[in-house]
Amino acid sequence: MADIMNEETERSSDESICTPMGFNPNIIGLYGVPGAGKSYYLSKRRVHSKSEVTKSFQFFEGSSVINSLISGGLPAFKELTEDQKLKLREKALRAIEDECTASRTARLVAGHAMFCNEDDDDERIVITPKDLEVYSHILYLRIDPEVIQQHRLSDSERDRGIVSVEHLEKWQKREENTLRRSCRAHGIYFHVVSPQSNMESEDMFLTRLWRLVSDLGIHNEHINWSNAARKIIDALDSSAIHSGQVKTMLVMDADKTLAPQDAGNIFWKKVSSHGASKWVKNP
Repeated sequence: MADIMNEETERSSDESICTPMGFNPNIIGLYGVPGAGKSYYLSKRRVHSKSEVTKSFQFFEGSSVINSLISGGLPAFKELTEDQKLKLREKALRAIEDECTASRTARLVAGHAMFCNEDDDDERIVITPKDLEVYSHILYLRIDPEVIQQHRLSDSERDRGIVSVEHLEKWQKREENTLRRSCRAHGIYFHVVSPQSNMESEDMFLTRLWRLVSDLGIHNEHINWSNAARKIIDALDSSAIHSGQVKTMLVMDADKTLAPQDAGNIFWKKVSSHGASKWVKNP
């Protein structure tokens, strides 16, 4: 049964996921209209992570990285042309990607996808092609528009324009739908995250959000394949198999849905290559 794991090791080596130069940690985008709580949740998680022994995640706010890349900071950024802004946004994401690849950590990045003007109903897409190239997952904070408005009005650190609850609701729906379509077109996992009810406390919501982020940060196709291979090894190397007690084994797969491989053929190929009875054959 070691051949299964050897095959996985060889495959991982071939695809360079075990070397520093080829390491490609998951990058998760956190989106939501301004005032949804992206920066707040990120800062809470960043503080909590300082007490953790294992630093498996890095946290970034796109606007803060942009602020550090241009002389004059965000005020100067706002004066740039749209093409110049696009190039700087992509430069910021490349800087985040390079830093996390070097440190071999997953990353959570808070960013903006769309800005909407209430006066003329104009919308401006600001998510970049580079974002859609490197994101493995995008989480969208769908928060009650009335709560968002309260957050915006009480924000003393940022100059947030006063907009109606109706506009925030429309903005949120447009942004969510735009991201959903973009993720589908680029093969990015998209998931909406919302408080489950008015009874769910902030701490409970943060805990649920972080459990999801943690799971997405460490799982990819290679890890899932390795876990599945270990389960097959455990099943086929059990004492019941070797003693002949098992007469029938039912194996279910999810070919072309959960995995691109033909799991059935892989299973029977491994069984037949390890001295199984001549009566054991692929049905």
